[in-house]
Amino acid sequence: MQRRFRFRNRLLSLDSTMIDLCASLYDWAACKRPQGAVKLHLLLDHQGYLPQLVVITPGKVQEIEVARRLRFQPGTFLVFDRGYVDYAWFEHLTRQGLFLVTGLRSDAPFRVAEERSVPQRGPVLRDQIIHLGSHWYRQPHRFRRLEVELPDGEPLPPEHGGPLRLVVPKLYSWKSAKWVRRLEFLPQDRLGFWEQKGYHRYGDPFQEQRHSDD
Repeated sequence: MQRRFRFRNRLLSLDSTMIDLCASLYDWAACKRPQGAVKLHLLLDHQGYLPQLVVITPGKVQEIEVARRLRFQPGTFLVFDRGYVDYAWFEHLTRQGLFLVTGLRSDAPFRVAEERSVPQRGPVLRDQIIHLGSHWYRQPHRFRRLEVELPDGEPLPPEHGGPLRLVVPKLYSWKSAKWVRRLEFLPQDRLGFWEQKGYHRYGDPFQEQRHSDD
């Protein structure tokens, strides 16, 4: 029998998504693409799974611009992806008494202050206390860094591309193939469905490559 997950602190998830619009009908939704677009910013409260806040902006507005204007209660756990990386914002939230959960960029500079013990069996490979930042700018507060992986031998679930997922170099997971049905070899490159609609061919989130002219 599965046990329901319970969390004592308030748990919020912050994310955004792009919605295509016809630029000729919605000229206020101008964006760096052939079509117009709006961006939906959503703050989800996991107690009841209801949106706490929904903000709609023109597509060119960056996620972090909306996030900086939000206010949270002390003790809240806030979960977000690498699209919200802003060290100054991290420090602001930490001073407010929030707990941040996010992915660390592969090129993020940090210095290990403490190595914590990890279970001999389990997905946790490293548990570290780190100082985030370089010698040019270093976060005053320390962070906890966890490095985990799925145990060997476990099958890849279908919702994540199982039983076999293709990994394409230079293409991050959301830009790469997920379910492989067939392979077709072409004499030259050909734009995919979303790239024909104005999205970037590579979509590197660290370079903010969202649209074809970024």
